[in-house]
Amino acid sequence: TAYLAQLGQSTRKLQDDINAFLTERMDEDKKSAEVSESEAKEEENYGEENV
Repeated sequence: TAYLAQLGQSTRKLQDDINAFLTERMDEDKKSAEVSESEAKEEENYGEENV
């Protein structure tokens, strides 16, 4: 039973680590997408006079 308790704790720790990693990656991807969208707008308006 001690083995199962340790396994449960390790599993929860692993889940927490994975969730933190994935959340960080999602935030990075979101920021990257915002930059790409901004660059796409600039490229679309290249050579145009903005008043």
